[in-house]
Amino acid sequence: MTGKAEVIVNGATLRFDSFSPRSTDSQVQILSVGRLAKQKNYSAALHALSQLKEENIRYTILGEGNQRAELEELVASLGLSDKIALEGHRSDITPFLTGADIFLIPSLWEGFGLVAVEGMNAGLPVVASDVSGLREVVGTEGTCAYLVSPSDPDAMSHTLRDLITSPKKRHAMGEAAFERAKLFDRHGMTKQYIAAYHSMAKEAAYA
Repeated sequence: MTGKAEVIVNGATLRFDSFSPRSTDSQVQILSVGRLAKQKNYSAALHALSQLKEENIRYTILGEGNQRAELEELVASLGLSDKIALEGHRSDITPFLTGADIFLIPSLWEGFGLVAVEGMNAGLPVVASDVSGLREVVGTEGTCAYLVSPSDPDAMSHTLRDLITSPKKRHAMGEAAFERAKLFDRHGMTKQYIAAYHSMAKEAAYA
């Protein structure tokens, strides 16, 4: 055996096979997907959105969890009831992905950022927390995603505003996101594992 290490990234089912440009003449739709739990850090996202009240936006969160009551109270106290929708758990998020313009992931931590792959595959520019598990998925080049500190709602708000006010940037980053998502296709992952096993078997046979 050679002792070489090979990294095979986790794979995901990619539901979209082509990039679909979004309309630029309507309300900007921001989407998050994940449990209503402390890890997902939605309170920071809501504080960031409270700085964007003058923008024509709608923020939708898909997910259910033990923080629902707390988040509903925060939405009301921040005066965001007309801009925030807590839609609960949905078995099919496809319509929400196709209707969104920006994908927001404010998590405090993540393992493998599967939800980021889903957002990128939908052709959405991503605003994600600069944490392990997301950083590796969306990349650090800034071509398809912006990374922000999960503890800095001001930075999150500034980054969101940059995308909200620039349809051209949303389009370019969304297209780049769609292409990057292909790196995480589960079929490609399977082929890599098969190739790795064949390579190890061949090396073992000649050892």
